[in-house]
Amino acid sequence: MIRRTFQLLPGLGPWREKDLWARGISTWDQFPNTESGVVVSRRLDARIRDRIGACELALDGCDLAALSRLIPAREHWRLYNEFAEEAAFFDVETEGTASPTPTVASVFDREGLHVFIRDHNLDRFPEAMARSRLWVSFNGSCFDVPALSSHFENFPKPAVHLDLRFLCRRFGEGGGLKGLEDRLGFGRPPHLRGVNGWDAIVLWRAYQTSPRDLSVLERLKREKERNLLEVC
Repeated sequence: MIRRTFQLLPGLGPWREKDLWARGISTWDQFPNTESGVVVSRRLDARIRDRIGACELALDGCDLAALSRLIPAREHWRLYNEFAEEAAFFDVETEGTASPTPTVASVFDREGLHVFIRDHNLDRFPEAMARSRLWVSFNGSCFDVPALSSHFENFPKPAVHLDLRFLCRRFGEGGGLKGLEDRLGFGRPPHLRGVNGWDAIVLWRAYQTSPRDLSVLERLKREKERNLLEVC
């Protein structure tokens, strides 16, 4: 997937990329050499070859940070297949929009599913996220990460963060995650339908009121696990 993109430089966008594909130049190694004449333009051809070479070197070395700098952010989704084993799907709940203090966080990565709860083990969440160079979320760049960065000092940063909200919007699919899942035909099973962020806030407040009632905390943990697993 990543080797099919030629959107590597300013001035080389989707239209020119599609033109190259239509001409049979569908991967990096098919981009003609200097003896084949002008491909895109005299100004861009040499720069494209140099950028392809740098990308291939970074990809061979599994240098995700370098690739994130060489490839425009709008095309970072193409990196997922190559680095899927390093991906961390995450989601965070807070006390509410007026107080975005994290209460429960979950992450699904190559080591499995983990839930972190405030006043229990939430302090270990940054360490769990630091294990992965590629993060995947829905609206996490606007909500989850700012909340976490405000709460934790020196919260880690990934080489690449794929925010599915904005990727879906590029394909004309806006709105919230639950509605999006239904429209795309992979809605949640009956036991998760209707569960949303407000339910997590209600459960957390119920636990704060009765901290000895561990059943509320356990329900919150289970809902968080199920929610993230279904999204993944």
